[in-house]
Amino acid sequence: MSPVGHVRAFDAATDEFIDYGPEARAAALAEVGTLLASLVADQDLWPGDGLLAPLARRP
Repeated sequence: MSPVGHVRAFDAATDEFIDYGPEARAAALAEVGTLLASLVADQDLWPGDGLLAPLARRP
């Protein structure tokens, strides 16, 4: 995808396509970055931690 390209998404609630340009994508990425930064400040971000038991324990 080009950094200056447009992305179209379908909004089922309004039954229309929405066109997202470079500015809208940059704003969304900045918002996600802010959210992730606040999560990391509160706690370490390890999404797989504790989801599965280890296969083998090393002595």
